[in-house]
Amino acid sequence: MRRLPRPILIPALITGLALTSCAPSLPLASTATISTHEDAERAARDSYDAFIQAYDALHLDEVPDISALRATTTATLSQVAEDSRRGLDADGIRAVGRTTFELEVVDFDAKTITARVCENRVEHDLLDSSGVSIMLPGSPMWVSLGVVFDVHETVIVTERNQLPREEACGARPLFASETAAKDAAVAAYDDYLDALLAMYASGGYETEHLTSFTTTRFYEWSIPSYLSLRSGNMRLTEGSTIEHALAPEEAIISEHHLMVMMCVDYRNLFFTDDTSTQVQYSDRMELIAVDVLFHQNDFRLIVEGEALRDDLDLCNG
Repeated sequence: MRRLPRPILIPALITGLALTSCAPSLPLASTATISTHEDAERAARDSYDAFIQAYDALHLDEVPDISALRATTTATLSQVAEDSRRGLDADGIRAVGRTTFELEVVDFDAKTITARVCENRVEHDLLDSSGVSIMLPGSPMWVSLGVVFDVHETVIVTERNQLPREEACGARPLFASETAAKDAAVAAYDDYLDALLAMYASGGYETEHLTSFTTTRFYEWSIPSYLSLRSGNMRLTEGSTIEHALAPEEAIISEHHLMVMMCVDYRNLFFTDDTSTQVQYSDRMELIAVDVLFHQNDFRLIVEGEALRDDLDLCNG
């Protein structure tokens, strides 16, 4: 299964900058009455509303008002958003959808307000010039962010970072549906297998690409198999592929993990040794059923583990 090329401007979503629908700008929160937790929460919420609406206008208005966004945040965050809009325009991509959020103030003083924000992005989408969605399959619905507001005459957003997984947005689902979760799993496994084939083609030397698609623990567990390629001077035969498909079995979804069953076909995977002779395997398994465990990391899925299953019935149907 192959997908449409990923647009350059996906990082606009990854950085957590909300793509929302156009709405009138809200006034920036005043600092004159911030003396209690309730005051701080009200000011932070108003400031975040203004920030998101200004970011929305920057991306959706035909002639965006950059000054509105600059009034709600720092020059650094504003520049990221402005670069995002330019990239969308260059690629002929249109952002649609609305972000809502929940906000809780964690701490505040005379200079700063620190809050935990849970953004709901279920309505986000990116459309190409033909109006076809090019959004990554199964993008997570909820994203947990740590947000810092600078308190001067007004309250503005100064920092915006993803929170660690133990501080996620409660028990909200990662995906809008099981179908979306499975789509995300297939896309993530595509990326992992592409990196695996690249490593095979290098003879087990170019392993660094795999670290982007697996957890550190799974990568380290797999190292011995990579080293065996080196010791045997083996290279992937040109044109080799690893085919895979989802088995018709229910996905297991938790707050930070997703597990699906994959049917993986190695019949078109071949290696040659240093004499260009094809390597023969007497015990080679050509079709396997495997449970693949994924972990949500930086708004996407990466492989955390694989477990071989004895039952191939679901793969032979």
